[in-house]
Amino acid sequence: MFYIIDPLKADVQALTHVMSQEYALRNHILAVEIQADKVLIATDQPYKTEWVSNLEQNISPKKIQRVLLNPEQLQRYITEYYQVSRAVSGSQKSSAYDRENKGVEALLQLGDSQNPDANDQHIVKLVDWVLQFAFEQGASDIHMEPRKDTGKIRFRIDGVLHTIYNMPANTLTAVISRIKILGRMNVAEKRKPQDGRLKTRTPKGQETELRLSTLPTAFGEKLVMRIFDPEVLVRSFQQLGFEG
Repeated sequence: MFYIIDPLKADVQALTHVMSQEYALRNHILAVEIQADKVLIATDQPYKTEWVSNLEQNISPKKIQRVLLNPEQLQRYITEYYQVSRAVSGSQKSSAYDRENKGVEALLQLGDSQNPDANDQHIVKLVDWVLQFAFEQGASDIHMEPRKDTGKIRFRIDGVLHTIYNMPANTLTAVISRIKILGRMNVAEKRKPQDGRLKTRTPKGQETELRLSTLPTAFGEKLVMRIFDPEVLVRSFQQLGFEG
């Protein structure tokens, strides 16, 4: 039976620290869950075990539990997890990110996961990933919340907030600034609430509008994006778990 990855519960930064992307690709494996005493390692080649003893030494005293993963999902999550992890790490090494804004409303082009190195701007990659992931998960809102030592990204899905990613506070600040620029908001103004909007396309190619709202907090500026996507907003009672 195949292991089912729940992307809403995946700690991408911790999982990608278990092994390098090169090691994951070479051995057809990926860390998918970290527990108190063991790490779950997914593979699409269950009879290949040469990597087990070497990796178990590196994660000692934790043990390895192997699980079977669909080959297509394995390749997808190896690409996605390490792309996001590199973008977060890279943003810590460079504070430079694209501030160019073209047109009255910025129209983002999402879905560049086929070529992870097509855009080397770390903050832009993070924005692309957050929006694309929100559409895939059917989120109605995206919350970007600064905390004392970290930045938290949460999605509202069917009325419930889910923590998606924790990142360094200055990385979240840069992500929020990038989105404010795209929404034609005043990046320098962080002490007053602001509203903006931008348009983007979902991975399916559907044009969608996002309403942006910022709010100053004790630890920095918070951003909420409301997604006006017909596929997300217009749902039947059955889809929401109720009987019509």
